[in-house]
Amino acid sequence: KMKTKFIEGAVKKGYDRKKIEELWNSIEKFASYSFNKSHSTAYAYISYWTAYMKTHYTGVFFAVKLSTEKNENKFISLIKDAKLFGFELLPPDINESDIHFTIEEKDGKQYIRYGLAKIKGVGEEAARAIKEAKRKYGRFRSLADFVKKVDKRKVNKKVIEALIEAGAFDFTGESREELLRKVRSEDKLTLAVGQNRLFAPERETKKNGEGVEDFLRRLKRERELLGFYISGHPLDKYEFLLERFKTRIEDFEEPESAFEVKVPGVMVDFQEKRTRSGTYMAVFNLIDKTGIIECVAFPDTYALCKDKLGEDRVVVVEGDLTVDAETETKKLIVRRVLTPEDLQREVQIYLTIPAKWTEAGPMEKLERFIKKLADPKEGAPTYFRLKVDDKLYEVELGREYWIVPSAENLNLLKEKFKHLVEIKTGSLP
Repeated sequence: KMKTKFIEGAVKKGYDRKKIEELWNSIEKFASYSFNKSHSTAYAYISYWTAYMKTHYTGVFFAVKLSTEKNENKFISLIKDAKLFGFELLPPDINESDIHFTIEEKDGKQYIRYGLAKIKGVGEEAARAIKEAKRKYGRFRSLADFVKKVDKRKVNKKVIEALIEAGAFDFTGESREELLRKVRSEDKLTLAVGQNRLFAPERETKKNGEGVEDFLRRLKRERELLGFYISGHPLDKYEFLLERFKTRIEDFEEPESAFEVKVPGVMVDFQEKRTRSGTYMAVFNLIDKTGIIECVAFPDTYALCKDKLGEDRVVVVEGDLTVDAETETKKLIVRRVLTPEDLQREVQIYLTIPAKWTEAGPMEKLERFIKKLADPKEGAPTYFRLKVDDKLYEVELGREYWIVPSAENLNLLKEKFKHLVEIKTGSLP
């Protein structure tokens, strides 16, 4: 099909026809050998079997593929593909999880449960020991109960820490930080013999609100152990700041994808590379809630945004989407990077005040609440909106009431006022 086009095109460019025909003959001979019929037939059989399994035993197909996939990017693609088929991934749980990924049914819907052996730092031997203890003694009631029952030669302190940080003990109701503190406060001998404080009856721990830094630290460790975020996403804490950026990584899969984009995400797998000329560039993956894409910051760009780049940072990447014609893989060539701090500088905060709040009591409480979040130097312009007789009035507050637009404060505003608060983030040049 391409023979005439190839030869005539080469001749038009000034190449000798005889030499080009010889080249084409060489290509044809190589093609018939490099992908011969037996090779093609084997691929066809495997492709058919794979398609059959995915069609008729979809849950089992994904459970096996997720259990055996070693490549992190392909692993994330499999999770995304499973969601398209209607499967939701459940986090690891010391009582519910098996060694490998398994299928669960709840209320007529199928789920895929994360396998213990896939958690980094656990491994198959420890996972089998946990399964054996569960078979022998029944469900684990607490962390203390778990440590008493498992084979401590195979489930050591590091394994237990990995299980906690992956969320496998979230069923206890205690925070991961509190559980880790209990484990790390014990010496090796205490942990091995299964006595003393760690194994005393569990006491109820009061769960305090999780700050942004603790939230991001927990999710970072979760991603390191599981390969992705499962109990939340770092972008959740920056919802107000990022809501005007509507592009998602999954949008890039559409043929009509925009090639100049601004997309929020989390930087992972960050690498600084030295070029032949002695300058430096950066390569990293950007993850949002829908997918992952490779990003490249060439030396000129990297020099400008170096201080904003790094592992596990939340950023907005502005750049050009490129497609490799041969592999069809897509990359984002970085032109500019925005951080939450960049976006905070242009924030305006609007609070809608219901008419009934204009009484002295509620307004005094509101004033005290705002003052806790305010700073005349760091705060963003803050406004009251008040509806009176079908007319909406806007009043700019004094600088002493300007709220600091940190992720912590904006999330607190959202929690307290819900639909009554609006955050305007303007437009950066």
